[in-house]
Amino acid sequence: MDKKYPNFKDKINAISSYFNVSMSSAKYIYHRRKKGHPFKNEDDVGYIKWDMKIQNSLIKADLIKDFDWTNLKFINDVTTLKNFGIDVESQDDKLYTNKKENDFDESNELGWTVVTRRRSNKNKKILTKLHLI
Repeated sequence: MDKKYPNFKDKINAISSYFNVSMSSAKYIYHRRKKGHPFKNEDDVGYIKWDMKIQNSLIKADLIKDFDWTNLKFINDVTTLKNFGIDVESQDDKLYTNKKENDFDESNELGWTVVTRRRSNKNKKILTKLHLI
């Protein structure tokens, strides 16, 4: 039986899988996204601006080896990104994902790879509801 609503773990896994980011990064992106529109209005307490440039910056930050996701704060995340050489305003407005490394198992004698789309479609539905894609 399929669950009607994805739970927190499903949402984090969808973000991590789709954007090819770590679980720590996916959790930060999820919680940061929930602080912006349409989940909160500009006059609500705790509202923080969200746009594609911020999202792309956070995805790129996951490639930085020493980036500390646990101590990153919503209030100064743009400044912290700038300190690591990622300028939010110079980011593209198009959707960005980290490049995946080749996951092909060369020890497979037959050379067959099974490709399924069900999980991918489920992830896209979750990410669409979160307004990430």
